[in-house]
Amino acid sequence: EFEDFMRKIIKVIIHENNFSRKEAHNFEMESTNVGYTRRDIWNHFMKSVIPAPVVSTDRIRCSLMPEADATVTERGVNFRGLYYSSPRIEKMLWLDKAKSVGRYKIKIRYSDVTTNHVWHQLTETNELIKLDILDRCEAYKNQIWANVLHRLEIRKHELAVQDAVRFNSKALLELDLAAMDKEISSRNRKL
Repeated sequence: EFEDFMRKIIKVIIHENNFSRKEAHNFEMESTNVGYTRRDIWNHFMKSVIPAPVVSTDRIRCSLMPEADATVTERGVNFRGLYYSSPRIEKMLWLDKAKSVGRYKIKIRYSDVTTNHVWHQLTETNELIKLDILDRCEAYKNQIWANVLHRLEIRKHELAVQDAVRFNSKALLELDLAAMDKEISSRNRKL
């Protein structure tokens, strides 16, 4: 019974949408030869009154991505230990400004699934700038951030171990040099 009732309502709605409704017509619709059915009026309204927004894929993608701080340096835009740049920021002399004035922070958007690009939106013009990963960070290209962050932590640990070994080696070297200096000066006194 309920299904029969629903079928009847759907048939009535379809019938009403396909037949004329003269009182809903205005001058604009008349001059552009819009039909008299509710469907024709709806289609006209959707095409002319509400224009389809033209939004770039990058802008849509960017609005859905997480936001974070990055640092502009003379080597590029540093985000999580990786460097990015684009011809646009080079033309705007960001890297030169960072070299002469000092590093500064910007807001960027990034994707969790790839390290290849980050995006920055200029506040003055709302222009969206796509920054590409630099060749010096190519080892981390086409990877997800979780893997890169894990690898960077391993690298940081390896460098810390290497620094500790270098420090110990330097201390031993200085002790050996001091002992050699003592030996040389004692030999020179005997002469």
